Amino acid sequence: MDSKEYIELNKNLKEKNYFIAYFDILGYEARIRNNDKELLPYIDSIFRGSRKLLSSLDNKAGCKIRMKAFSDNILFCTENDFLALLFLVSNVQFQLICSFDLFIRGAILYGKLVFRKDFVFGKGLIDVYKLEKEVSIFPRIIIDDSYFVRAGEMDSSGIHSDFYSIDFDNIKFVNYLEIEKNNSGTPLNDHYIRSIFDFNYQLLSHARTISENIDKNKDNYRILQKYEWCKNYHRNFCNKYKNDIGLLTNPEASDEDKHQIERALFLS
Repeated sequence: MDSKEYIELNKNLKEKNYFIAYFDILGYEARIRNNDKELLPYIDSIFRGSRKLLSSLDNKAGCKIRMKAFSDNILFCTENDFLALLFLVSNVQFQLICSFDLFIRGAILYGKLVFRKDFVFGKGLIDVYKLEKEVSIFPRIIIDDSYFVRAGEMDSSGIHSDFYSIDFDNIKFVNYLEIEKNNSGTPLNDHYIRSIFDFNYQLLSHARTISENIDKNKDNYRILQKYEWCKNYHRNFCNKYKNDIGLLTNPEASDEDKHQIERALFLS
C-alpha cells in the first residue's frame, strides 16, 4: 500500500457520533463450561431475531440501527434513531428473560465510533464497555447522561420518564417492563405491539424465571444479589399496576386462581 492509498483509507476511518447500546449475557462463561447444549441455539436465535428486527425497522420505519455481535457481546448503534434504539434494547432484554432464561447487563450512551463491516472501534466503545463492566453491576441496561443530552438536542420532548427508572444508586436504567407494557403510541408501535393478554402471560413468565434463578443460586450470594435486584424491579412494577394486570382482574377466573397467580406474579 502506497502513501496515497493509506491516506485515502484513513479518510474513511473517521469517527462518527452514535447512540451506542452494548450488553453481554450474564452467566455465559459458566454455561459454556458446563456444556449447556441449549445455550448456543438460544444465542443463534437472538442474533438472527435481532437482525430480522433491524431489517424490518429499516424497511418499514426507516430506522437505521447497526449491529455487531461477538460471543455473548452485542452492540447496537445509530446516528439518529435514539428512541428506536431504546425500544429495541428493551424488547431484546424482555424476550431474553421470558423466552430463554437469559439475563443481560449493559449500557447506553452517545459517543464516537468507527463502524465498518469487518470491525468497530473508538472511544465510545471503550466508554460503553467500561460502564457495563464497572457501573451497571446488576441485570440492567444503564443510560448515561450523554444519551439524554443529545436526545434532548434532537427532540425537545426528550425521553418519556416512563421509559427509564432511577435506581437506588441514582443510576438511570432502561425500564423495559414499562416500555413493553406501553409499546404503542410511537412510530415503532407496529413492530413492537402485542396484546395486553400476551404481555400479562410474559410478565408471569418473567416472574417465574426470576424465582427459579433465585432458588438455584440461594447459596451463591454474588449471583443471588443480581436476581434479587430483578425481583425488586419486578415487584415494584407489579405493585404499580396491580389493579390493571389482566390476569388478576379476569372476571372468569376463580378467586383461588387469582390468588395463585398473584403469589406467582409478586414472587411471594
